[in-house]
This record gives sequence, C-alpha cells and structure tokens, in this order.
Amino acid sequence: MLGELPSLTEKRFFGDGAIENMELEIGLNMSYLGENKRALELCSRAETFFYTRPLSSPHRYYQIALDCQRRSLENLGRIDEAFDMLEKYTEYATSIEDWNTYTYGLVLKIEYFYALGKVKEAHELIEKTESFISLLPTSYDTNTYQISRFKALVEQSEFERANALSALIIDNLSDEYSSPDLHWAQFKSIQSSLFEQLGNKEAAISALRDSKNFYQSLYYQTDDRKELFSDYYESALAERKLQLLKQQHELSQLELANSNRMNLILTAGALTLFGLLALISYLYAVQRRLKREQETLATVDTLTGVRNRRSLLGAVQLELNEAKSYKNDLSLVLIDLDNFKEINDNYGHECGDDLLKAFCEHVSKSIRKTDTFGRYGGEEFILCLPKTSAAEAKKVVNSILDSYRKVRISPNISAQTFSAGIAQYQTGIETSNLIKQCDEALYVAKRFGRNRVCIFSQDD
Repeated sequence: MLGELPSLTEKRFFGDGAIENMELEIGLNMSYLGENKRALELCSRAETFFYTRPLSSPHRYYQIALDCQRRSLENLGRIDEAFDMLEKYTEYATSIEDWNTYTYGLVLKIEYFYALGKVKEAHELIEKTESFISLLPTSYDTNTYQISRFKALVEQSEFERANALSALIIDNLSDEYSSPDLHWAQFKSIQSSLFEQLGNKEAAISALRDSKNFYQSLYYQTDDRKELFSDYYESALAERKLQLLKQQHELSQLELANSNRMNLILTAGALTLFGLLALISYLYAVQRRLKREQETLATVDTLTGVRNRRSLLGAVQLELNEAKSYKNDLSLVLIDLDNFKEINDNYGHECGDDLLKAFCEHVSKSIRKTDTFGRYGGEEFILCLPKTSAAEAKKVVNSILDSYRKVRISPNISAQTFSAGIAQYQTGIETSNLIKQCDEALYVAKRFGRNRVCIFSQDD
C-alpha cells in the first residue's frame, strides 16, 4: 500500500528513510509471524536503502534489515543463505566497530554450527575469538558468548578451564542489577552437566533444579497471563535423578553378577524395581509441589510476602489499562522508608528485615482489596489506588503514615516514618513516566525533611 501511494513516489518527507523504516518494522514483525517470503522482500528493500545510510538513520536500521533476512531465510530452511547473511552482519559490525553486535553475531554462528552438528567448527570459532572477546566490557552479549564457551569446554572435558570460566560467569551475572533469567538458566544447565561428569551427583541435581527454576520464571506471567511450562523442564529433575540412580543400580548388578548368586540378583532387581516405581510416584508428587511453589515465587517477594517487582508492575499496568478504558481516576504512590540504612547499620540486617515485614503487614491491613501493593526494590514500595484522585490518595497515605508511627518491632525501634510521592494518572502516560513523576514527588518529600506525603505537580 505504501508503494502504491502516488504522493509518496519519491518516499522522502520529514526525514530520509521514514517510509523504509516503516517497511522494515512491518517486515520484522512478519518474520516473527512466519510470513517469511514477504518479510524477505521488505527487509531486503530496507537493506538496499539503508546501506547508503542517510544521516537521519542510525546504523542499527541496516543491521536490523540484515538480521531480519537471516531469520526469515533460516525459517524457510535456506540455511546456507542465512549463514551468508550472518557473515555480512558480522563483517558490517566489525567495520563500524560495534562489538556488542559483533559478539551477538558470533553467538549466532556458534549456534548454527551446533544446529548443523558441526561441533568441531563451533569449538574452533570459540578458540579463535575468546582472547578478543575477553577484552570487551561485560554486556548481555559477552555473557551469552562466555556461556557458549563454557559449554564448549565442558564438551571437551577441559574441566579445570571450565571451572575457572564458571567462576567468572557467576561474577559477571551477579554484578548485574537484574541478571537475565535466561542466562542463569542456560549456565546452570551446563554447570549441571559439568558436575555430573565430575561425579558430583548432588551438585548436578542442585544445578539442574536451579536451571529449571530460572527457565520457569521466564514462562510465568502476572495474574491472568500464565503460560504452560515446558514439559521437558517440568520433568527434567526427575529424569536426571532416575538416570543417576539407574547408573548406581547397574553397578550393583555387576557386583552381584561376579558373585554368581542369581537368586540374590533377582531379589535385588525386584526390590530395586519396586523402589524405582515408588521413587517415580514420589518425584511426581514433589514436581507438583515444586510447580505450585514456583507459581508463588514468580509473583511474591519471599521476604515480605507482598507482590514482587515483576508481578507488581504487571498488575499496575492492568489497572492503568482499565483506568484508560473507563476514564477512571487512578493514583500511584511511591513509598520509601525513612532512615532505613541507619536501622541496618545500627541494629543489623535481621532487624531491618523485621521492619520491612512489619511495614508490609501494616499497609496490607490498611488498604482496600481492590488496591495493589508490592515491593518495588530495597526499601521502596508502590501502592496503586484505582478510582482515587491524588487528593484522596494523600488522605489515605497520611492515615497509613499516622498509624505506622505507632508500630514497634523492638524496644529500641519505634516512631518509624516513611516518605511518599503521589502522581495521578493522566490519559496517555506510560507506566514508567508515572513512576518517574512519583519519584520526583518523593524527592520533594525527602528534601523537606522526610516523614511526609507530596503530590507531583508540573510547577514544582
């Protein structure tokens, strides 16, 4: 349709590349939806245009066009052409010294080699590039690369190097403010294989359980948006335990065979079979319990029992959507406990944890069932009040503050306070911007001495 509009024949208005950018976005979405031939046509056209790179367009437009074609060719089974497109992608990243994109391309090459059964080529590519990648700053893409390198070392039984790299990966993932669950899941799965090869059965099972938990957290969404969890990861823990037990059982059978005591072998075999059947039943029950626990852990802050950050933001977004649809008032409150660091420093983190739990219990008892409350991070909390104006919200929060001052968690700690910033929903505002307005109002409350509630105003 865009191409047929006569007024846009030259495709130039309000900045070079506007039409091509739209075509690229459409092509990219078509590649995700499986419309691969149409995606190839649009993204190829975008590649031709953005190759000359008008000043108004960033390098990433050209890179996205290449990656879109690679994905579409791969979906069509044209693997050799997809690999050639990937070569062009990495070469361009090298030419502009975009090392994050270059690293992403390397990881894709490694995955292609594994998918084609070319394990040797994957290992050679890792050995060829590992020195250069180690010089780059830590990023999402370099972490992905290091996990692929960790997998190669385990496959080659280079356990000493694998253990050293394992420690580096753990440090890199732990340094991130919010480590990607996918990275942790992939790493723990490979680590489980390493432990198993080293004969450490308990560590292997523990790492596999961690991998399952991280994978599961990727699939569970908040409230009404729960997706089914992969059957493989649902049963992987039980299968690995049974596999290890089976190996032990086979060893026992060999030892018994050497003694030529056939009756004892048959008896032991029968007992083992009965034990395995009982174990299967037990593990199935454990799996169901673990699944229920994971559903809770995916949405609840383990310390305080209120919503965690992911669940909280999802629930707030649903409330904002409803406020927008029905044109209702809605107020968002960002709360920060005053002088919380001094509590931890003077009385210890255990006392600080008790204060967080007492605060959450107090707020939960003070709000309506229709309100949403959860832990945003550290000693910060968010309270969402649907069908409530900012002025009404201030009365509610001041009432909570007045009663909170009377809460005591120990003889040494009393008259605790908090500061709060309130912002009222305005049509069209995004969740992140509404939280930012709350944060600005909270800053005003802190600046004027804490222990108070302030409403965001554009005039402040």
